[in-house]
Amino acid sequence: MEAKKWGLVLGIITIAAAFTRILHILEAPEVQHALLGEFNFIIPGMLKLASSPGKDQQEKPLVILPNLTSCHESMGRSDLPVYCCPPMNQSNVAIIDFQFPDPSLPLRVRRPTHLLDDNYISKYKKAITIMKSLPDTDPRSYTRQANLHCLFCTGAYNQQGSNSPLNIHRSWLFFPWHRMLIYFHERILGSLIGDDTFALPFWPWDIPEGMVIPEMYMKAPFFHEARDFSHFPPSVVDLDYSCPTPSSEDYGCFESGLGPEDQVHTNLAMMYNQMVAGAKKMELFMGCPYKAGRGGLAMGLAP
Repeated sequence: MEAKKWGLVLGIITIAAAFTRILHILEAPEVQHALLGEFNFIIPGMLKLASSPGKDQQEKPLVILPNLTSCHESMGRSDLPVYCCPPMNQSNVAIIDFQFPDPSLPLRVRRPTHLLDDNYISKYKKAITIMKSLPDTDPRSYTRQANLHCLFCTGAYNQQGSNSPLNIHRSWLFFPWHRMLIYFHERILGSLIGDDTFALPFWPWDIPEGMVIPEMYMKAPFFHEARDFSHFPPSVVDLDYSCPTPSSEDYGCFESGLGPEDQVHTNLAMMYNQMVAGAKKMELFMGCPYKAGRGGLAMGLAP
């Protein structure tokens, strides 16, 4: 860097001396004026070039990371504070590098919930039952995995080097982060029942055949009593169901009041808008860019 500065000084001195000699030789005032203008243009350009960082000195974009020592009460809703921090300081836990599974293992095939057989449902129930029986101190437990979603989706962590909360919803982190969460949830379930081929089912609520809550989820261990009974089978789910927070002036949950057939058509129209008509730009489908140090949400149509 010092050599660069001295080179700049010598360059300016050389140019200044040359211009002085040229001006002395040229007697025409208009020519002298034109050359002085060029001189005034060259010197600032050299100074700007010298002060700009090179490729190796340019500031690198900051990576979004959680400050694992900053876990605090967060807001799943504006009226509902939650505390989902892990029982110990996660900054002291050794990071285990991800390893890709053995490609020779059987392929996991995920099936739609409305086409599952009794044998599969039995395995899934067993895996969830074992998971729910694990103590909360076990990171594989059902509670800890639910809290993991809470941690990163309600702003329980601050970002590293910033007081901005880390919230991966409504951003381009939404899809990859949730894919990661489901991947490891699936792997844990399989390990609890000793089945390396176990695959989670998926609920295809975007097709008419899947627009009713699967019967499997109406029974233990999947069922939870704190549910809104108005949505239970045989009701067709309302994919555009709206339920503002109590702080809203028009607080209240809004039912569509449509019959089953009309609700199916409304759901299909809503899905078309979300996935096709209203998602013409990458940000509207994948979510907006999310950069370190920024608070708030990147508001796209989806996710």
